[in-house]
Amino acid sequence: MWVVALARLEAGAILGTFTTLPAPFEIIGPSQYEMPAYKELLMDGAQTHYWALVNDASVKAVAANPPGTEMLAYIRRLNLARAMLSAAARSNAKDLSSTQWSQLVEEDQQLLNLRNSYSQQIDRYLALMRSTNVNKSIPDSAVRSVKACGLQLEGERQELQAGTASFQIITAKKDRVNR
Repeated sequence: MWVVALARLEAGAILGTFTTLPAPFEIIGPSQYEMPAYKELLMDGAQTHYWALVNDASVKAVAANPPGTEMLAYIRRLNLARAMLSAAARSNAKDLSSTQWSQLVEEDQQLLNLRNSYSQQIDRYLALMRSTNVNKSIPDSAVRSVKACGLQLEGERQELQAGTASFQIITAKKDRVNR
């Protein structure tokens, strides 16, 4: 059951990283046989990703540099960590204390804030590139890199507007509804 649960978790991580499917860990969710292992692996994985991001010295370095492919990779990583954290919270909801639930809510908010700060930085940089690109003082490689940032963000916006993706914030335990 542990090996199959881990394989399902890996498949969910691939979907969470490289697609805009909502709830990627539920799409490939476990059978009843694997459920206990899956829930434990999901929570451990979510916490590992959270703490790895919180303790990653490169997070600040990436934010200090002009946006590029590395920042896009961090946005994907943050999207994965949030999807995993959300799925872990939902799958373990009835076993979590109020304190544990509040901790997960806080962790999700920290990841969301970081992701939003990267997105805002990309938006500002794109605006700057558009305004300075007129005088051609920016190297072509930087322009190509920025176009990739804009395409990813625009794709996310389109998916949200089309209803094929969703924006999710973990709510407080007392406010949640079983889905």
